[in-house]
Amino acid sequence: MQPNIIKRADYKNILIVLLGALGDVARGMSLVSPIKKNFPEARINWLVEPKSADLVKLHPQIDCVKVFRRDLGLTAFFETIHWLARQNFSITLDLQRHFKSGIFSLASRAPLRLSFPRSQSKEFNWLFNNREIPELPDNAPKIESYFLFLKELGVNFDPKQVDFGVSASCDPQLLSALLDWKIDDEPYLTICLGSTWATKDWPLGGWSALVKKLLDMKLGKIVLIGDKKQITTAEALLSAFGRNKELYSVVGKTDLKQLLTVIKYSRCLISPDSGPGHLAAMVRVPVVSLFGPTSIERTAPYGFEKFAIKAEIACAPCYRRICPGLDNLCMRLIAPEKVAQKVSEALSSFSKIVI
Repeated sequence: MQPNIIKRADYKNILIVLLGALGDVARGMSLVSPIKKNFPEARINWLVEPKSADLVKLHPQIDCVKVFRRDLGLTAFFETIHWLARQNFSITLDLQRHFKSGIFSLASRAPLRLSFPRSQSKEFNWLFNNREIPELPDNAPKIESYFLFLKELGVNFDPKQVDFGVSASCDPQLLSALLDWKIDDEPYLTICLGSTWATKDWPLGGWSALVKKLLDMKLGKIVLIGDKKQITTAEALLSAFGRNKELYSVVGKTDLKQLLTVIKYSRCLISPDSGPGHLAAMVRVPVVSLFGPTSIERTAPYGFEKFAIKAEIACAPCYRRICPGLDNLCMRLIAPEKVAQKVSEALSSFSKIVI
């Protein structure tokens, strides 16, 4: 069933269901400001899981963040179902396209429940919603699918002027306890050392060669970022360069707000396909991204696609979390020299924008 024209009154209480990956949530946050600009009276609610909740909470135009504690099992599931049923939603945007998000969309009882097309949904998600966005090619950028939700709602927006709504949350003072210099006074680059998939990660030798080249190019200090899984790699780099005063690490030491701040004040981020790359795009910091098992066309950071790098190998993209016998060849073939060249191009193409 495809409901008819959406009336202005329908925008009074909107639910966005996008639960999981940091990169997906970052891209999805592009919908909030256009909706609020077109319909300032609209109340925006967001259903999210804990791993991305802190990011959603940074957007000042999101009125309510409901956190689904997946780790608490059925107790949290039924509590969330009951909460949704009591909120009197008018529109639900199911951006997740899975069975679970479909259940939550249906539980919202919104008269209009908008989702991905049946052909691009998973786990029977289409059964729980009653209106679909148009179909895009499978290799189309994810964010373009999210933009179709706005178009389907009749929201006017300029995709070249996307506002993710988080820049004002970045305060350099957040990092005073982590760094012994003021990040807004000295130029620096950031390097994200890893991702959630082992197949996306660049080997230590690649990072080591790149750090040497960047230090020789005298582009400024280098700050290593990442979660606790990357501490070993960070320590190896610090040791290899003799605790060089131009090389710093905050790996495993930052919360999400601090991480976003480190990225915002840097000249450029170098990263595998990971959440921090999309955080950089949110605050308009150039991203040089390294791709192996995933698709540049589908998931490169928005606005910085031309700085994405991939090795030409027949099996990529394979979307596998474990490499089937090639020892992550797609990532190992990415040359540090090419990455350094892309960094130079990014720095030449983009002046630092403070927003």
